[in-house]
Amino acid sequence: MPEHLKTEENHISGCTASLWLAAHEGELFSDSDSVIVRGIAYSVITHPDPLNGEFEFSKYLSISRRNGLSKLLARLHEITKITEEE
Repeated sequence: MPEHLKTEENHISGCTASLWLAAHEGELFSDSDSVIVRGIAYSVITHPDPLNGEFEFSKYLSISRRNGLSKLLARLHEITKITEEE
């Protein structure tokens, strides 16, 4: 994720680790200071249908990580909605 996209607006609050999600020029970007969270975010944004998909790995996540996944999906939904309106 390019550094200029790591803004407060793109930061997902409420996660244990710092996590950013942004759309730029039709492409999704994510980053985290946690390797595990970075991998979770990558799995979500590269999923063929992330907003309707099942993530089998979620059953192995701690409650705080599952909450973070929910926040990531909510932010992805917001980004998708904004992109569709443009």
